[in-house]
Amino acid sequence: MKKKLFGLLIIFCAILLQGSGYKGTLPDLNNREIPAINKEEKPPVNDILPLDKLTLPVKQVKKVDKVAVKYQEDMLEALRQLERIKEVLDGDKSFKNFVAGANVLNLTVQNIQEEFKNEERFQNTIQKLSNINDDTQATKEYWIKINKNAPYVSYYTTKGAYSGAVLNKQLNDFSEVLGSAIRDLKKEFNIE
Repeated sequence: MKKKLFGLLIIFCAILLQGSGYKGTLPDLNNREIPAINKEEKPPVNDILPLDKLTLPVKQVKKVDKVAVKYQEDMLEALRQLERIKEVLDGDKSFKNFVAGANVLNLTVQNIQEEFKNEERFQNTIQKLSNINDDTQATKEYWIKINKNAPYVSYYTTKGAYSGAVLNKQLNDFSEVLGSAIRDLKKEFNIE
C-alpha cells in the first residue's frame, strides 16, 4: 500500500511540474553593441601634482603610558567602591553590605599597592587610599565586634561602647570622613 501511494505521489508531482520553466524571451547576445573605448583620452596634467610636491599630513603618535592608564583604571575602581560603601553608610546601614564592601576595598587596595609599589609618582594617592582603607577596616572590625559582643555585655560595664547609639554616631562620623577622602581622591584625578 505504501509503495503504491508513494508511486502515485511521484507521478502526481511529475505531472504538476511538467512543462514548467522560464516563459519569455531571452535577449540576443550576438548583436550586443560594445561601446568603443577612446584610448587617446588622458587625464589633465595640470590637476596632478608630482610626488615630490605632495605634502602628506603626518599624524603625531603620542606614547601611551600604559602603567598610568592601568593605575587610573584601578584607582577609579577603588573610588567606585568607596562611593558604594558611603552609600551603604548613608542609606540602610546594612552590616553585611558594609563588611562585603570593606573586604572588596581591602583586596583592591592591596592589589594597587603591590602592583604600583615601584612607581614613585603614584605614592601620594596610594597613601591616601591606604589611609582611608585602614579607617574602613577599623570601622568594619569595630562593627563586627559590636555585633558579636553586644548581646553579652552590659551597658554599665562597657560604658555604652557597645550601644546602638554609639555605633550609629561612629558610622555617621566615618561617613563624613569617607566623603572628604572621596573628594580629595577625585581632585587628584580631576573628576567632578
